[in-house]
Amino acid sequence: MTKCDSSYGKPALLIGSDALLAAWKPFESKTPQVVPLVHTDLHRAMHVIDKTEAQIIIIEQAVASTKSGAAVMVQIHNQRTWRGTEIRLLSENAVDTLMTAEPEGVDPQEWLTALAHPLPPRPQRRAPRFPASGEEAVSINGAAVTLADWSTSGVQVRSSQMLRPNQGVRVTLSKGNKTVRTRGQVAWSTFTLLPQPEYRAGIALGQSIHELVEATTEARPVPRQTKSKKSRPAAVSA
Repeated sequence: MTKCDSSYGKPALLIGSDALLAAWKPFESKTPQVVPLVHTDLHRAMHVIDKTEAQIIIIEQAVASTKSGAAVMVQIHNQRTWRGTEIRLLSENAVDTLMTAEPEGVDPQEWLTALAHPLPPRPQRRAPRFPASGEEAVSINGAAVTLADWSTSGVQVRSSQMLRPNQGVRVTLSKGNKTVRTRGQVAWSTFTLLPQPEYRAGIALGQSIHELVEATTEARPVPRQTKSKKSRPAAVSA
């Protein structure tokens, strides 16, 4: 186990199962900067994640793969995009260690942070993204979806229909009197329950749509992640 001096003492959230939080409870009085959250209480979890400017979020890996955990992960990814929040996962072995061992003289928060491994960064995007203006129309496999943002090589959408990673899709995009029909592939997809059940997905397109994206001369790119933790871009993206 390695020490995590850069993470020690920073405001943090610990998201996990009832069993994990019960094991952590004896250390709460010594670590007031660590806020424990049970993943099944979605409303409270979403509220605390959004309102608490935690610099570290530690989540139980088994929890992250559940339906409620997936909804929390969407919000966590947003935190990483907006604030540069550090995300760490507690593996099954790490959870077992936390439940059965003691810090043995190490600060409990430092011990907890060292047990969790950092989530790898998302791949860099090839082209700048632009927020949707509301004037666009997008459909996938003939079903209308909501455009969140787009670039010349891909789109991010919200959809009531299931979208699976690596799934091939037919995409139709329209703006004004311009329409493009192309094939695409789902690069990533997450399912969220709030504010309503839907899929959020990034789709890589088979051809450039620069004539649509660049049609709006006042379009401003969605800001890339910066080191600032206080500012938040107007457009929410993953």
